[in-house]
Amino acid sequence: MTESCHGTKLILFTADNQPETRKRALDAGADEVVIKSPEASEVIETVIRIINKDY
Repeated sequence: MTESCHGTKLILFTADNQPETRKRALDAGADEVVIKSPEASEVIETVIRIINKDY
C-alpha cells in the first residue's frame, strides 16, 4: 500500500445483494459492503463503524 492510501477505507455501495458479490468485494480489498437501501441510517452507521475500527 502506498503512503498516500494509508488509512483509506473502501466501502462498496451496491444494489447487488448476492453473497458472491459481497465475498468478491471483500476479497478484492473492500472494508465493507453496503447494499443500497432507502435507509440512510444503515449507511451512516456503517461509515462510522469503519472509521472507528482502527481506533
